[in-house]
Amino acid sequence: MASFSKCSASCGGFITGSAELVTGLRATARSMIFSTSSVPAATASSLASIRLMRTDEGAALTDTVRRNSTFLCDLLGEKGIDAASGLAEDEWSPIVPVPVGDDVRAVQAWNLLLERGVYTGVAMHPAVPASGALLRLCVTAEHSQEQLVESAEAIDEVLALTRPVAAR
Repeated sequence: MASFSKCSASCGGFITGSAELVTGLRATARSMIFSTSSVPAATASSLASIRLMRTDEGAALTDTVRRNSTFLCDLLGEKGIDAASGLAEDEWSPIVPVPVGDDVRAVQAWNLLLERGVYTGVAMHPAVPASGALLRLCVTAEHSQEQLVESAEAIDEVLALTRPVAAR
């Protein structure tokens, strides 16, 4: 199973498996019953991404994303922000989660970061457990180290500004 939104900057996803598994999913999976097929542009985008990933250029881009993601997680970690939670020491992801806590604080942080030129996603309950809201950063091969440093500094400042008064 994979999500095209994370691996190829598109939407949708896929599952591979035995014919029996695929038939069972087609008959019972909510997304198959209450959904439509992928739009052609999303399918073409995903296919182009997969073709690129299979080349030497794609391997180099993947290495750059890995280095950028690890660099950002390390920067945040130095500031006491555990952005690598849930990953084993040798694992990485282009999606860097920044724990925030409650939903209101997450939206406040998201807005303040957007004002500073740092775009993040925000995940709130019920997408995450109650009091488990987080910011979701998507690191790319195009991010410079300077941008990642500036983003880490802005995140640290914004989290301090939005921290509950009793915790400051």
